[in-house]
Amino acid sequence: MRFRFWKAGIFALIANLFVFGGALVAHAQSSPSLWGMGTTQNIDDAARNLYASYNKPFNWSGFYFGVNGGGLWNETAGNFCPDNCDLGWATRTKVSSIAGLHAGFLMQSGMYVYGLEGGWSVTLGDSYSSSMGNNTGQLPPILGCGLNVIHDCEAQTKDIYYVGPRVGILWGPWQIYATGGYAGANIETRSMAFIVPPTVIIDSRAFHNGWYAGGGADLPAFNGNLIVGIDYKHYVFNSTAHLPTDIPTLSTRIKSDADALTLRLTIKTGG
Repeated sequence: MRFRFWKAGIFALIANLFVFGGALVAHAQSSPSLWGMGTTQNIDDAARNLYASYNKPFNWSGFYFGVNGGGLWNETAGNFCPDNCDLGWATRTKVSSIAGLHAGFLMQSGMYVYGLEGGWSVTLGDSYSSSMGNNTGQLPPILGCGLNVIHDCEAQTKDIYYVGPRVGILWGPWQIYATGGYAGANIETRSMAFIVPPTVIIDSRAFHNGWYAGGGADLPAFNGNLIVGIDYKHYVFNSTAHLPTDIPTLSTRIKSDADALTLRLTIKTGG
């Protein structure tokens, strides 16, 4: 997986600055003393109030649900087994926009937080990754689309489901957590024949089982009525048969890796 981790790090830093900056502005707007006569006492009082509000203990226990959105980086690899196992399949890394829902339950014990979360994400728009045919039967570790040069290999992760435990530790107002578990995805595959007119062939769809691992950070905002966060997950989807109806002899076995980086807005319903 050719995921650009340094880009993800910059994205996370910007997101965290945005979250804290938004909380600071929201508190300042609700504190007239911060915009008062500008005396030293007023400024000191406003700073103390802001610090106390930002560091107010928060009860993480309870049910929660929310929405999320961000980016998905994914690619596929495989071959045209069982009929053409010497013919390779591969698609380059594709960056797609995703949006989704998440929900779960947490329990807090001192500075530790643990629970269970599930969710669903869908890719937005036309998100097919592709690689042009190279007219050879290349197999891993030399990845390539083994179709002839007037065709390509294309794949799209339509939606992703996941469920698994998460374990977190409190760091000031933040909860830093790790997570992992079961994941599944609907993946579509096809080839575009670049003739006149361009024609889609060997179009198929299959559900892939797999797993995920990742982590993130959450921060209570707006007096704890909303939790803002950032989340990263790495998905691995197992090799699965794709069976087209138009050309059955070009069935494929395909696996996929994906990385998702999302911003989250969460509501906690009780403690």
